[in-house]
Amino acid sequence: MSERRRRRRPKMLPEPAAYYDRTESIYPDRVRISFEDGRTEIFDRRVNQPEPVTYNNQPMRRRRKP
Repeated sequence: MSERRRRRRPKMLPEPAAYYDRTESIYPDRVRISFEDGRTEIFDRRVNQPEPVTYNNQPMRRRRKP
């Protein structure tokens, strides 16, 4: 691509805003970043937790007598 056709990326403003959703969070759960063109983007970190394991207690199946 030539330089004229390449799209310029706006520069980020310093100091993004970090949001912690839980008190035990070490890293921010959401980050809000503002750009020099006036636009603001929010980046959200989603952590997939393991699903709970369910145990079904089924009685032993007995064969029917003919």
